[in-house]
Amino acid sequence: MYKLNPYPAALKINNLDFLREKNGKLHHTSDFLTKALTVRRGQDFKIRLRFSRELLPQDRVVIQLSLGHRPLQAKETLVLLPLQRDPEPGRWSATITHTSQNEVTSPLTANDDVYLPDEDALSEYVLNDMGYIYVGHSSDIAARPWNFGQFEEGVLEVCMELLDQKGQKQAVRRDPVRLARAMSSLVNSNDDRGVVIGNWSGKYPQGTSPLEWTGSSAILLQYGKTHSPVKYGQCWVFSGVLTTGGVSFLLSDHSDLFSVMRCLGIPTRSVTNFSSAHDTEGNLTIDVYVNKQGEWLDDMTFDSIWNFHVWNDVWMKRTDLPEGYEGWQALDSTPQEESEGMYQCGPCPLKAIKNGEVHLPHDTSFLFSEVNANRVVWRVDNPDSDRQAVTKVREQRHTVGQNISTKAVGQDAREDITLQYKYPEAQIVFPRVAEVQCVFRWHAGSPEEKRVAEKAFAIQSAAGPSQETRQLDVNLQCFGPTRLGSPVSVPICLTNLASHPLTLNVTVAAQLQSYIGKTVATVKAAKQEVTIQAGESTDIPMELTPAEYLPKLSQVNDEVLLRITVIAECAKPYFMCMGETITSFDLLLELGTLGFDPGSLLVKKPSPLPMMPQKWGHLNKGKATSGTGHTERKPNTTGLPMDNCKLLIEGLGLFQLTTFNEGNIPVGRIFRSEILCTPYRTGKRKIIARIISDHISGITAEGTVTVV
Repeated sequence: MYKLNPYPAALKINNLDFLREKNGKLHHTSDFLTKALTVRRGQDFKIRLRFSRELLPQDRVVIQLSLGHRPLQAKETLVLLPLQRDPEPGRWSATITHTSQNEVTSPLTANDDVYLPDEDALSEYVLNDMGYIYVGHSSDIAARPWNFGQFEEGVLEVCMELLDQKGQKQAVRRDPVRLARAMSSLVNSNDDRGVVIGNWSGKYPQGTSPLEWTGSSAILLQYGKTHSPVKYGQCWVFSGVLTTGGVSFLLSDHSDLFSVMRCLGIPTRSVTNFSSAHDTEGNLTIDVYVNKQGEWLDDMTFDSIWNFHVWNDVWMKRTDLPEGYEGWQALDSTPQEESEGMYQCGPCPLKAIKNGEVHLPHDTSFLFSEVNANRVVWRVDNPDSDRQAVTKVREQRHTVGQNISTKAVGQDAREDITLQYKYPEAQIVFPRVAEVQCVFRWHAGSPEEKRVAEKAFAIQSAAGPSQETRQLDVNLQCFGPTRLGSPVSVPICLTNLASHPLTLNVTVAAQLQSYIGKTVATVKAAKQEVTIQAGESTDIPMELTPAEYLPKLSQVNDEVLLRITVIAECAKPYFMCMGETITSFDLLLELGTLGFDPGSLLVKKPSPLPMMPQKWGHLNKGKATSGTGHTERKPNTTGLPMDNCKLLIEGLGLFQLTTFNEGNIPVGRIFRSEILCTPYRTGKRKIIARIISDHISGITAEGTVTVV
């Protein structure tokens, strides 16, 4: 018969094993380069305790989880978990699952509101550390590779520090809605010295151009090292940094207390909205002003339509809203407008945006406007005098919110998610070339789209959409991107739809614009009078030489597009008609060859033993020894000299972001750079190369290697 020892020796813990390898595999956190155990929210994890003696029934074992320097139960920064046989549902608990002599194995459990049931989606939106952010404009979409880098050494710790920096109570940290909203403000620096300083000026003194960044990890590590906001970012940078993450708890045995620190752990995707409205007045209308020459007048309005804008979708339950609003929520960290006194935006259910429920939190009206606002163009005569005359030229309902895009699950391809944000709407019937018309031949929108528009405009706008009538077609045909250094030709065709002749004053303006819709420079403006017989057409050529646009292009170190605007004015009967188109410049630098054949390269992951650089081998056409060398050979085929040229290259799992200063590169000159690296991750790894110079920026290429 077993007898209880009334005076057993004091129970002590001789060893605590976090079972990092086992928990890391179960929680998909083995890739984190940290000495601490990293586990995810809402999933059991196990620890092994070795006691000084056998555990007796009268022994009471309490596991202490603490956060911060002065943890208190009242502040929910201290949790005491008695070791027990049965778990307590819905709360933190510690249960005994196995005993062996003096050893006990215990799983810790917690529930979570950000559970994503789709395993493939979970792998994409939490585990994938590489992806794409889509840029350009709606008729010329480009995939920009981006390294999210959530597993890189030090990134996890910086994300945890961000949560501490906000200083919110644990009740807030447990709420993914409030936590995500807080993070949308922490990524920008406007309110609380967050991670990135926004800059859309085209000038980036004492900092890094947004076009230079290849991923998030370099930004977060710089912020963690300096504790100062990083210069500079634009929308895709803010989105990329906000996407980085995907862990929940960091358990460390490198301090006196067993600590628990929370991070987002929320499935996240970067989303690009093409023709994205920035509605500063909250009236669901974007007003655009042009002068008699067709030149845009930016200083007359704070409204704008960005060629593209990048934000995030995050996946979570919405216990603060009626049932049915769970799932993807829009979240934007780009500092555009204040919300509740801070530069934060979202999270807002996509269902609310799609159904025009602009009264629901958070910032639904602003986000609805970004994908649905009307666009109204006004012509201003004598804009610089007291005798201004303003005439409405056109009103458009369906130009905003086009080709909403994100990376497809498990593929290096674009997925169009427009119908997750809005119902099918009326569309212009275009021929194969990009064409803009003053007479819209609509495919009828869906009944749901009409109902949503009427509901939203009834709440936000005093005047709903209006319908235009026209007597003239204005067609601008643009045959895709223009090779930089080549002439630009945009045929303009005017067709008289009236039953009588029309005499028209036609103005054409060509302007360089930044991606946020602001004018950089006017390249050319022309005016002429034409008479068109009833039912007939006439062509007006619009051509730009490289000598006309290249000097203007070099004025700003930013992404710019060429916008062509045509205004045709008729005196009898009086009317005005407008057409416009956008074209981009194709920077055809030969970056496809990254010094190896990406499809056939196989690299062996080296031993973890220390290796001297002089012993590393060189990678050349798929051959590698104990280390790897990577060669970049780049000819300048842009047709322009590249002054102060820099090559930036990053390979997650291979090497960190590295910059090569190449100096001035004349046209046709080939420059060569080499990186020696030791891969530290296996599998398919991506290398991103980016080239910038004083006058040409944003040239990007990528290649892949397989590490075994």
